[in-house]
Amino acid sequence: MKKMIAPLYTFILTIIMVTAYPAIAQNKIIDEIIPIFKTGSSKDLVKYFNTTVELNMNGLQGDFSKNQAEVVVRDFFKKNPPTDFQIVHQGESGSNIKYYIAYYVSNEHNFRVLIKTKGPKDKPIIYGLEFKKD
Repeated sequence: MKKMIAPLYTFILTIIMVTAYPAIAQNKIIDEIIPIFKTGSSKDLVKYFNTTVELNMNGLQGDFSKNQAEVVVRDFFKKNPPTDFQIVHQGESGSNIKYYIAYYVSNEHNFRVLIKTKGPKDKPIIYGLEFKKD
């Protein structure tokens, strides 16, 4: 009986790790970009962008290339330097699409942020970013 317990524990642990890995990998992007939002670095944030990004930056909206999106985000961060950034909700919509709702706080204004990601669970990318003044 004791000889069966160790393989059984190993099997159960393997099943848990295999089923939990996609959620861990999907959350990896948000764990990496939270500090970027807190420092306001468009140069670092753009590394997570899709080749085309849907932006809505408090009224300025459209589809932008990665390079154009960096300029728009850099301008936003320059005008609204961050003092805090916190994720308040996350969810999934369809296959390989995940969204995050956050609050971005600057000295002048508070913004509600919607971050939309897609792609394989081990390497999701940001395809949409929205900042709306609260």
